[in-house]
Amino acid sequence: DVPTIGRDLRVQVVVTGTLHQQGDEIRVSVSLVDAREDDQLWGKRYQGRLGQILDLQDQVARDVAAALRLRLTTEEDRRLTRRYTEVPEAYLHYREAIHHWNRFTEEGLKTAIENCRQALARDPDYALAYVGLAQCYVLLGNLYLGPRETFAEARRCAERALQIDDGLQEA
Repeated sequence: DVPTIGRDLRVQVVVTGTLHQQGDEIRVSVSLVDAREDDQLWGKRYQGRLGQILDLQDQVARDVAAALRLRLTTEEDRRLTRRYTEVPEAYLHYREAIHHWNRFTEEGLKTAIENCRQALARDPDYALAYVGLAQCYVLLGNLYLGPRETFAEARRCAERALQIDDGLQEA
């Protein structure tokens, strides 16, 4: 088990992980590492099918919280494992979009927009995918095309996200 993480101010914990996909099979490895000592404090491997990725994500979140010895209220547990979509393919397109928009290149942002659109094709009520579109359009406008070209579309996407989930802070 993990030393008393979170109670010992001398420990700075970093969560690290890897995801490997081979066909429909996925393997996830997650570790908690003491950043100061570079020591692994806890680790676990998960295996499943691609269609189970949302269930695996919930399990990882709960296991990390347990390893950190967090005592979550029912509401905190609900927020920890909240799903913005129940469609694994939509989630995967959105995650791919995040990867591309974090490159901050014009090509990356355009690819991220396409990935968000693919996510929305799978789940038209996926509010985070609309937020992703809004963020991409804002970045495109600020970095490459100018606000006149993109900000109206960014606003439309953010408003759509809020129509779906009016409590979504990202929007």
